[in-house]
Amino acid sequence: MIAVGFAACSTTKETQLVILSTNDMHAHIDDYAKVAAFVSQEQKAHPGRVVVLSGGDLFSGNPVVDHCDRPGKGYPIIDLMNRVGYRASAVGNHEFDYGQRVLAERVRQARFPFLCANLHVGEGAEIRQPEPSTVIRVGRLRLGIISGIQVEAISGRLIPSSHPGRLAGLTFTEPVEELTKLRDMRKRCDVFLALNHMGVEEDKKLAERMPELDLIVGGHSHTRLDTGIVVNGVLITQAGEYLQYVGRTELTLRGRKVVARRNRLIPVASMTAEDAEVKAAIKKFYDESPLNEVIGRVTARIEGKEGLGNLVTDAEAAMNGADFAFQNAGGIRIGALEPGDMTAKMVYEMDPFGNEVNVVELTPAEMRDLIRVSHRYNKRRHAVDLLVSGMTYTLYTKNGEPDRIEMAFPDGRPLEEGRYYRVALNDYIVSAYKFPHARAAKPTGKSSEETIIEYIRSRKEIAPQAPRTKLIEE
Repeated sequence: MIAVGFAACSTTKETQLVILSTNDMHAHIDDYAKVAAFVSQEQKAHPGRVVVLSGGDLFSGNPVVDHCDRPGKGYPIIDLMNRVGYRASAVGNHEFDYGQRVLAERVRQARFPFLCANLHVGEGAEIRQPEPSTVIRVGRLRLGIISGIQVEAISGRLIPSSHPGRLAGLTFTEPVEELTKLRDMRKRCDVFLALNHMGVEEDKKLAERMPELDLIVGGHSHTRLDTGIVVNGVLITQAGEYLQYVGRTELTLRGRKVVARRNRLIPVASMTAEDAEVKAAIKKFYDESPLNEVIGRVTARIEGKEGLGNLVTDAEAAMNGADFAFQNAGGIRIGALEPGDMTAKMVYEMDPFGNEVNVVELTPAEMRDLIRVSHRYNKRRHAVDLLVSGMTYTLYTKNGEPDRIEMAFPDGRPLEEGRYYRVALNDYIVSAYKFPHARAAKPTGKSSEETIIEYIRSRKEIAPQAPRTKLIEE
């Protein structure tokens, strides 16, 4: 536990403010009954002095939340956060996964504001301009909050790690620069904090630039900071991921000045009490989910990005009459499928993003360009990014950079150079991976999840397939 304090001889009365925080929940709602009970316990112990905050990324990770058909996608987690009593949330990059229209619905549903200083809404957008900051009254104290979202260069734009096609009408700027413009808020509040979805390294940069902050509550990098870290006198916290922990930060104020700060993570697994009403709400969301239907059977364990990617690409190629299919490894979000019944829910857990399948005609040269672009875009440089159906390929690299690519049909025959082949791939790849191709991609009108479910239903049984890709550093 980190304790940050300041010696003083004043007899002014001290007050404790407790900030409870979660981040990168990704629709993991199963333990919210425990979290609700824990928040209630803290509120009883510190009446009127407890604030609950979210560091963003509420969605994408549990199909019961992500594909709730009534009232709509994402509804369950906002409902539960309302019940728990969150006071504010950062905007995470995965808040855009359902599209702007659905995000606007979830923002209206929430009884707390979504904050973001470096998101600018323009013509063609479907969401309202979020506030860059807010001041929350906690008893007599004024808690000032500013917030920023991470950005990176994708498809020639500075945007969060999101599907570019879902960000129409939105402009993003550098978060640290925008947040430093808000430093005068220090004069209007007793406690000054940043509630960010920027990642711990960007939070460190902000702390170096803004020593006026008392606290940074972070998200995005899924970092478990057991007791927080102090940079330039600013305490930085982050509570891991998937609702495994609740961050508890206790600020001690003498008069209206913070004189000590303590932070620790509370493992949710260690919580025993549960809120009965919240538990019943969670059960209802699961019981009413249409995704419990059994669609087929897994005959043997299918594991890893490659094994699961083989299933995804086989489905997209087969159901669209394509010669080949590609799937980005980052879109695979589970580690394995175990033998036994396969439900629709398991498909949505494996591939949670709802990307539409496209078909595009590509030559072998264009496919090589796509593979090269994907490797430069890839965050797992030790392995290929694009998983494949209909061929095998070997990517040779020099000093980590893509060099030559050998492609062949499964029987070893080479592809015919200059010929156009039908290639299935999701629209995230089409939007985010800028590779040269002469013919336009055509949408199929079906998501990758719908396509996989149809494929499994038609086959009834699925089994692991041999690896199809290699990466060799020369």
